Amino acid sequence: MLFNLYSPTGISSKDLVHKFDFYEHFLKTMKELVDEEHNVLVCGDFNIAHRKLDLVNPETACKREGFLPEERKILDRLVECGYLDTFRMFNHGGDNYTWRSYDRSCREKNLGMRLDYFFASESLGENIQSAYIRHDIPGSDPAQSVRTS
Repeated sequence: MLFNLYSPTGISSKDLVHKFDFYEHFLKTMKELVDEEHNVLVCGDFNIAHRKLDLVNPETACKREGFLPEERKILDRLVECGYLDTFRMFNHGGDNYTWRSYDRSCREKNLGMRLDYFFASESLGENIQSAYIRHDIPGSDPAQSVRTS
């Protein structure tokens, strides 16, 4: 099964409540699918940077939407349900971002956040051969790719 999502941003407090509501339903569904032993691939814009190495300036960002501790726990819970962050299976370093502001030459300076993910159920793990971010694609959101056997 393939899911492609674009989650709420959570920019305002009302949007943040909607974001958490959305993810409660999402996580319940993802857990049920893994429990039923489905092969699942979930990709898209999660609007959350998961780890400190997934964004520039994590110390200041932890007070803003996209990197709040409560948001990061959402991705922790997805991993705990049995999903693999395919990019982190092959790439353990920082400076790999999928979103950059159009302001202040952020792309040229490589200032951004990794908000886009490919998560795969653990049952698919051995089939994943590579995962990478296509930095050569112009625009704010470069493409992230996963190759399977």
